[in-house]
Amino acid sequence: MIAIDEEQQGAYNVLTYAEIEKHTHGVVLSVIIEAYTDNNKWNQEGVLSDKHVIRAAYDHEDLWRLGINPACFEDHVRERVNGDNPYAFLNALLSNSKCVNEIQVSLPVRHKKGFNGELYLRPYINTFYPVSVSLNGTDISGLFEDFDVFGHEIVQNATDALLGDFQFDLIDDFFGYVEQIKVNRKRLENAEYLTVGKPLNPDESQR
Repeated sequence: MIAIDEEQQGAYNVLTYAEIEKHTHGVVLSVIIEAYTDNNKWNQEGVLSDKHVIRAAYDHEDLWRLGINPACFEDHVRERVNGDNPYAFLNALLSNSKCVNEIQVSLPVRHKKGFNGELYLRPYINTFYPVSVSLNGTDISGLFEDFDVFGHEIVQNATDALLGDFQFDLIDDFFGYVEQIKVNRKRLENAEYLTVGKPLNPDESQR
């Protein structure tokens, strides 16, 4: 993990960081924004309320074209995000990827008359779904209506269902939209595979 920023926005603690995955023909850079709050319906401390992930894939030729040695990509990113304007660097880098996918997952905020919120990270929404999920600008929240069983861990589980380690076989019997979620996940995986090949395991990544 490469730490980029941490700040307090009202009742939310907002973390920004980057992760890098090595693949057979390149790398995938993930820029991640997470917001945590104690203000939630479960009365839990530090609940993850928002997760915004931008994944950009670069094959080796892309990196050389950008003047970056693929073997030194992580060092290059780490050095630049510790500079004066990390967001300008990240925006420029993300705009030079041929394969970018963006996932936004948030706990819903329901409007109340006279309510004036302080969080600027995410839009205020009205929804009857337990979690708001957007994939490349398309609202797919309806696929996650059964995820309320995850309680205060719903944002992380919804994100993992699209991107991370998630055991679908444990929920097939009672989750109504599992197959559609898997289809979206497979599209993301295939897009990255066509660009940079398969992810390397930890032993291969060290080489």
